[in-house]
Amino acid sequence: MEFVSQKVQNKGFPDIAALLQKIMLKGLGWLPDSILIKMAGGTPVTIAGRTLNPLLQVMATQAASQPKMSALTPEQARAGMEAGFSLLQGPLLPLKEVIDKVIATKLSEIPIRVFSPSDPSQSPPPFLLFFHQGGCVIGNLNTCQTFCSFLAHKTGCIVVAIDYRLAPEHPFPAAPEDALISYRWLQDRGGILGGDPEKIIVAGDSAGGGLSAVITHAMKRENRAQPILQVLIYPWVVALADTQSYTDFADAYPLDRDTMKWFGGHYLINSEDEKDTRVSPLLETDFSGLAPALVYTAGFDPLHDEGEQYSDKLRDGGNDVKYHSFDDLAHAFTGMMGAVPAARRACQQIADDINARIN
Repeated sequence: MEFVSQKVQNKGFPDIAALLQKIMLKGLGWLPDSILIKMAGGTPVTIAGRTLNPLLQVMATQAASQPKMSALTPEQARAGMEAGFSLLQGPLLPLKEVIDKVIATKLSEIPIRVFSPSDPSQSPPPFLLFFHQGGCVIGNLNTCQTFCSFLAHKTGCIVVAIDYRLAPEHPFPAAPEDALISYRWLQDRGGILGGDPEKIIVAGDSAGGGLSAVITHAMKRENRAQPILQVLIYPWVVALADTQSYTDFADAYPLDRDTMKWFGGHYLINSEDEKDTRVSPLLETDFSGLAPALVYTAGFDPLHDEGEQYSDKLRDGGNDVKYHSFDDLAHAFTGMMGAVPAARRACQQIADDINARIN
């Protein structure tokens, strides 16, 4: 297994139309809630006792006229996600450097992006291994880069984002294979990146949260060291849940039940894959001896209940767990930091919680 330096990040020239859209979106965040609600139909959206953030309600209203992801091809969905997140996620935070590299293995070459903080929390600093959202079908290093730079800046960790293989070109088990290879590589050779390979946090949102959970169970089976912390953000931890939140938020923005079926249809080869704990770690039978956990859910999200159930199983297994639901937010809020103030506050809380555990 080799580690190959690929290139240094390049900001390039801004797209003027996209820049104007960013300015308009950011301006909406300054409007009073009463005006935002009027823009979104005049009545706050309340489901299951939770009231949606007014700015997200405006965004959901605007998105209602657009095709659902479940009607798109993977290529169209990937392009749409990258374009949308470029408007919503905001700029990278100041760091020492951001460098693209590749972990070359017998199975594949795994691109990674390394976010090195200007002010490390420790010497050497811990690693935070990050897996992006996207149902193992969409998403890349660009769609998570603002949040990764935020975590590096706020926690002083070296954040290593993994561009794991995606379906349908690379169906299950490609994603968990890449996740496990990346974690083992960081344990064995991560020191060349300047961090402490004995202090690794695993973190991810949605599908990435599920991959982070898979790592902890795999390391336990292999008798390898657990991460010092697992950070699971609205994690996808069961193939297709039969939960109340799947009913209550079947038509939620930006993630709905049809999109979850679309993800599963591209990612999984057959129905037996749904029962594999590398797809559905919620189905694991032994939750003892796992890494301390920070688990977060979004209130307006089909995945809300499975994330809460996973935190309960971790706690019942005797692990150290902190669980929090951001009741007024929706799925994918880590990609909305530049446009939705409540999303940025949630991300700040996540960074604060990480700091409280490692410093």
